[in-house]
Amino acid sequence: MCAPKNIILLLLIVLAVNACKEELIGPPGGDGKGPGPVSNVTVENMPGAAKLTYTLPSDPDLMYVVAEFSPRTNSNRDVKSSFYNNSLIVDGFGESKPFEVRLYAVDKEEKRSEPVTVTVNPATPPIQKVYASVELKEDFGGLNVKFKNPDGGNIVFSVMKKNTGSE
Repeated sequence: MCAPKNIILLLLIVLAVNACKEELIGPPGGDGKGPGPVSNVTVENMPGAAKLTYTLPSDPDLMYVVAEFSPRTNSNRDVKSSFYNNSLIVDGFGESKPFEVRLYAVDKEEKRSEPVTVTVNPATPPIQKVYASVELKEDFGGLNVKFKNPDGGNIVFSVMKKNTGSE
């Protein structure tokens, strides 16, 4: 008859041997090919931005949709949206003119679909409307700034004074 210590030792060895197995490292799932492109893209132009609504491809590996665009010269941006959403907002446009936006569907292996290019025509950006309404007046101990922000855009003012060297 085996002693209880030998039985416990034998069970520990069996558990240790069975616990060791090779684990695959890499992206989960994946079929080795990129997803299909988004379709039925509609554009809703907003002040300094645009909302893009689309139909997602029926790919089980789909992770997100990314929009790439250049809101200013030499300035590239991208906006990502999860596969749980069917829209995204591209913003940061400083002018009211046509801009191209490229949409890609991206899968779990980070493979992209073919691009879908749309043109957005954002309305006048909030900063331009605010700038046109700014009123500056001297005030006790500083400056009084009044402005109108009809679109409710996130605007930050920073007041600076040039150093003339005499003070």
